[in-house]
Amino acid sequence: MKSKLTLTDLIIVGVVASVGFSLLLPVMLRQRAAARNIQCSNNLKMLGLAMHNYHAAFNQLPPGLGGTVGGEDDTCNQGRLSPLVALSPFLEQQALWEKIVNPYVSPKTGKRFPPMGPAPWFDSTEYTPWASAFVTLRCPDDMQTKPEVPEQETIVVTTLAMPELPPGAIDPATFCNYVLSYGDGTYLMGEKIDQENAESMRRVQAGMRGAFSGNRRMKFRDFLDGLSNTIGMSETITPDENDAKESHIAQGIKGLSLNPSLCLKTHDGNHTDWWDVRRGSRWADGALAISGFQTVLPPNSPTCLSDLGMEDPDCIGIQSAR
Repeated sequence: MKSKLTLTDLIIVGVVASVGFSLLLPVMLRQRAAARNIQCSNNLKMLGLAMHNYHAAFNQLPPGLGGTVGGEDDTCNQGRLSPLVALSPFLEQQALWEKIVNPYVSPKTGKRFPPMGPAPWFDSTEYTPWASAFVTLRCPDDMQTKPEVPEQETIVVTTLAMPELPPGAIDPATFCNYVLSYGDGTYLMGEKIDQENAESMRRVQAGMRGAFSGNRRMKFRDFLDGLSNTIGMSETITPDENDAKESHIAQGIKGLSLNPSLCLKTHDGNHTDWWDVRRGSRWADGALAISGFQTVLPPNSPTCLSDLGMEDPDCIGIQSAR
């Protein structure tokens, strides 16, 4: 005799399945989060190995600000390339490195660029290597699909409060989730230095105590505390259309080098003056405010620029890992 499922049986099966899924879903989400965290950690490991391999090849680390000099317009990189550009061939990006290190003709306009490319803020649709942030530079936790934002009217700024950006104002192809350590100093951070000036070099050695610093090339022997006690890189969040201040940089803060805690107060203000560039927005840009961090404020603290901003010779700001 054949048995038949009754409505009660179907209800029981449905309830059991629902309970099972409700118990299983959190476990799956935790496993996915753990996998993303592992990928972020593996990226840092790959970057660390690239630093070691670069040092083995050249007996030094790449400078915080690299590239070429000789021109002041945007077609010259103005010596402001990130160490990540120099590390790219050690991160299995030899093809990208060949594009950068050789003359390049834009497929969009036919414009010719010199070796090492233009300024890192140059139009990345015209110089496409700057729009080639590879997978090692991105943390999966910061690459989740964002909901579509409807098109907005042209923004008219009438306040210093942080505006919402329209779609297309930022380019994820240039983003980078990893920033380089400049140590715990607040003096001359991220600035190019005159390496022929002995007095300048003494001031730099006193203030720049990180693995990277301006156009100075560090060697492993310079890390007097040992490599295992030295921070090389950390993570940062990259921009989103409206990321609630996480990647924003407050500017115009007086007395910041003497009192870094001013950054904490200003970043939470209702009328903060925001810089128009954000953390992690250009992988090829060696500017400290974009691609570096200092161990002055704790991790997940905000980032701020002084009242003289990027032109301040004493302190361009306080950058934090996020």
